Amino acid sequence: MTEDPRNGLPSASSVYRVVACPGSLNSEIGLPELPPQKVTEEGSDIHEAIETGDTSGLSGDAEQIANKLRAMESQALDAWLGSIPNYDGTVPDRHTEERLWIRDRKTLELVASAQLDVFYVFGEYAIIIDNKTGFIDAPPADKNWQLSTQMVALWHEFPQVQHFRVCIAQSRLSSKLDAAD
Repeated sequence: MTEDPRNGLPSASSVYRVVACPGSLNSEIGLPELPPQKVTEEGSDIHEAIETGDTSGLSGDAEQIANKLRAMESQALDAWLGSIPNYDGTVPDRHTEERLWIRDRKTLELVASAQLDVFYVFGEYAIIIDNKTGFIDAPPADKNWQLSTQMVALWHEFPQVQHFRVCIAQSRLSSKLDAAD
């Protein structure tokens, strides 16, 4: 059995389900993990290639998806930086695949986590880019529970951030970038 990086707590990727069915967390306790599926494994490989910049191990289709998602990240980053008042030209550090935690503000106890695909922080501004490689359209960025949870987790780690841009970069059968402030 592999160690649970979520510590058995809710994570951003499943928060939409927890909101719709609060009892779902308790009903999952003790259930075995589902066997990996080809599309899930390919998605993980694409995410790793985006993180490292190395697409050499990907199939042609997967490499194309990774390249499109990286291009959308660049497009989103440029648009975001251009929207920051008095932006000084400094390119902020790129953070990838980092798990951030949401804590109870009184006890500091961990309550949930979010593993962000890509994010950048520039002073009081942040952008989050969530890459989607599956066949199902993601909910829009302005109504996306996963992105909202990621925003809270990022704010807990970087409390100076007051302005967020959240983006869904999606590529499979077609490609689209959806952003919300």
